[in-house]
Amino acid sequence: MDESSEDSSGDACTRSLRSEGSSVNDAVTVQTSPSAESQSRGQALLQQPLSQSSQAVPPLHGVGLKVTYARQRSYLTDHDLDEVAMLSVPVVPEPINRKGANRRGLGEKAPGLQSTNVFDDDDFGTAQDSQGGAMRSIHELREAGGNVRLTSELEAILDDLDEKEPASTTLRRTRLMDLVTKLQEPSKCRLFVDQGMESRLLRHVGFGDDLIASSLMAAAILQLLAGPTSAPLLTQGSGIGVVDFLIGLLGLDQDLATASKLRSNNLSQVAQLEYRRLCTSLLKSPMWTVGKPSLLSCHALALQCLEYLVRQTREAGSLSGVLSAHAIRRLVTTSLPSSSTPLPSPNAISTINLELAVSILESCTISNAAECQESLWEGDTLERVIGLLPLLASWKEEKCATSQTLTLRLYVNLTNNNPGLCEDFSTPAIVDALSRIIILNFEQLSDHAMKQEKPLMLDHLILSLGSFSNLAESSDLARQLALALRHGDQSYLDVLLELFMTKSKSAAEVYSEEETSSNVALGYLSVLLSFLCLNETVRACASARLRGGTLKQLVDALEEFLQYHRQIDPEIHRGEGEEDSRADFLGRWQGLVDDLKI
Repeated sequence: MDESSEDSSGDACTRSLRSEGSSVNDAVTVQTSPSAESQSRGQALLQQPLSQSSQAVPPLHGVGLKVTYARQRSYLTDHDLDEVAMLSVPVVPEPINRKGANRRGLGEKAPGLQSTNVFDDDDFGTAQDSQGGAMRSIHELREAGGNVRLTSELEAILDDLDEKEPASTTLRRTRLMDLVTKLQEPSKCRLFVDQGMESRLLRHVGFGDDLIASSLMAAAILQLLAGPTSAPLLTQGSGIGVVDFLIGLLGLDQDLATASKLRSNNLSQVAQLEYRRLCTSLLKSPMWTVGKPSLLSCHALALQCLEYLVRQTREAGSLSGVLSAHAIRRLVTTSLPSSSTPLPSPNAISTINLELAVSILESCTISNAAECQESLWEGDTLERVIGLLPLLASWKEEKCATSQTLTLRLYVNLTNNNPGLCEDFSTPAIVDALSRIIILNFEQLSDHAMKQEKPLMLDHLILSLGSFSNLAESSDLARQLALALRHGDQSYLDVLLELFMTKSKSAAEVYSEEETSSNVALGYLSVLLSFLCLNETVRACASARLRGGTLKQLVDALEEFLQYHRQIDPEIHRGEGEEDSRADFLGRWQGLVDDLKI
């Protein structure tokens, strides 16, 4: 069949269809064959009346291929035609890429035959929002959808807790367990805070005697405080009873995984299994700051929550009181060992809980505000704090080095310019512990083999010198104890004077930053010895031991150290009507120099 006959045949078919008054889809099929008989059969088929689009197309039986006349030709088998008839849908022929096959100038791809996919291959992964804005990644769209779904789930949990009628114990525990599980993922925790849901949760703190629900609430608060957006909790923590709730959990130190099996807690076997799995995952969480405890308890959860709350408040620059006097007393009595029954040896649980408790106390007293008032530290509370440093000194330092550092800082905070507490802390056990730490660390600083440990040694040395200096400044009892207590066959005063004279000889020969740091420690030693010399007996003994039989060597060292501090901080500012603390102690040092020169 030549081209002219083919065109005329197509035109004839078109005219025949129009004459019958029927609309024909682009996918009308006819049978073609070189023989005249085949052409007549095709014409007979085309001339049949067409039914509605919803009516099935009758199957065609024949031999050979069927050609479709539309904007472009393609071939269908008998099986394809049968499927089309059964589905009762128009056939959309798949275009064949033939250059020049279309005689109507449609090119390689006709507009009517473009892909029906929503996204072409080139556009996959991007979509445009309904407002006609910038293109958004499919991953962003999926994330947005996931956030909407997660927000609905979190709100459903809070809605169950917000019910006016008290929720059943089982429902409350189940919903809190779901919430804690979700908050373990940082992204979900961030979304929870970003949506402002933490305020709704914190309204429900406190579940009476329900140990399981209380532990789950404490775990949720801990995850929020340890999360990436904990700032809102710092302003809400004390205002809605969170601190009171956490303080109430102190002392509940039983293992929660074991407690879940108790009949009194009324947990089903399935709930027990899920709860124990959650406890295990919480123990492995990175939210623990000083080490992961070996068992999970309400006491440990509350301590870690309070440590985050107080420390982050101080780091934010707030000097306001976070813990009340009752809270501090409760913290001390439940977390610090009693001096009458000291722990025989440290263990993982005791050292972690002790370090958390001392960190909380140190952060509370850093502002030298109400938490440092003498009236708060009395009775059993004071005895436990005073007995803490001697206890730590009896343990191996590698097991409690951080606790010892925090305890020394706590002592510095409490005794700084506080004559009453200085008198209380001036006990033989405290003076002995401080003197031993000073002597030991001075000796180890000269050991070149312990280079990695030297920063910690220097920290302990300066803090112990500062604590002892505070005591010697205000308490004459501390000065007398330095002369009365023995270190071998010498008094502590004699040993400290020997260290001063030895280190003074090498002070001028400084060749490294490390040696400069040792000279700073020497400066604080001169401050301590100068305060000890405010006692007449001590002053006479020191004068007899020092060069020239006078205190000139000691006074010169103190003046040099005072000048050093003034050079590194030339401008001492005063803030809001109160003297700057640095200006205060530098003024006290200058007064000390004047007293020793008389």
